[in-house]
Amino acid sequence: ACIVKVLRVSRNKSLAYLTDESGLVLKLFRDHKDHAVDPFSLGAAQTGPVVTAFLDVQISSFDTSEQCAVGDWTLLTCKTNRMMQIRCEELQTWCKSPQGIKFCCDVVNRIDSMIPLCIEPFIEKKVCVGYFLHLHEMQNRITGSEVSTLYMVLIDCGCGALLKAIITKKLLQDAVHFCYS
Repeated sequence: ACIVKVLRVSRNKSLAYLTDESGLVLKLFRDHKDHAVDPFSLGAAQTGPVVTAFLDVQISSFDTSEQCAVGDWTLLTCKTNRMMQIRCEELQTWCKSPQGIKFCCDVVNRIDSMIPLCIEPFIEKKVCVGYFLHLHEMQNRITGSEVSTLYMVLIDCGCGALLKAIITKKLLQDAVHFCYS
């Protein structure tokens, strides 16, 4: 896998975000001693994505808020290059390609901004987390005795995916209120 980001969660727990050209992102947790400087054995001077192979990672769940798989480093997990040399070379070539560099940067930016990746087609009603990029008042809609203002919004959902949505003024007010509460 290609490790794009490593974070220290607590004194004795770290996590790494891994991906490859398939687009799947795995958040791998590892418990370690307090003094562990390099818990995933990547090397002290690494910058950018690092290609490595692990054996026996326990996949535990799917994190719907970050839209990634979750795994745990167990007593049986180890770093290896055995039987994986050709795959590691393929992945290294992809990581250094313009597409690989852009994809890995997009994954890191999405993690840093805490915007989930929208990986399924949009339907009529959708819960989406992201940043409003554009807001445009469209028209007033009359429903019964109420007049409601409709807005067209563009929402950045991460990895270059933009959601175009039509929302009511009430929904917009509720969203703004939720953000500031």
